[in-house]
Amino acid sequence: MSKEEQQNVQVVGRFRPFNRREKELGIDSSEGLYSTTDSSVIVNKKDEKQPELEFTLTRVFNMDATQEDLYTNVAAHSMRELFNGYNSTIFAYGQTGSGKSW
Repeated sequence: MSKEEQQNVQVVGRFRPFNRREKELGIDSSEGLYSTTDSSVIVNKKDEKQPELEFTLTRVFNMDATQEDLYTNVAAHSMRELFNGYNSTIFAYGQTGSGKSW
């Protein structure tokens, strides 16, 4: 059992791929906006007056992550626990149209 599976609460971030509209607007890279590691998101400062912000999570998935990656690494354990009789919740939060269902 992995460390993540032993935790009661996990906070997972996912950066979805750009949608058609965003691509049509010429947005084709997150470079300069933020960077990710397996467990943190760093929001780059827009100018010298703003601090760089870093958020640490249980796991971070970038734009290259597939639905299967998310299911395997996040939902599969919750589903196993559910079928074993334990309560299980996956809560998706985000702006309307941000890709929660994607």
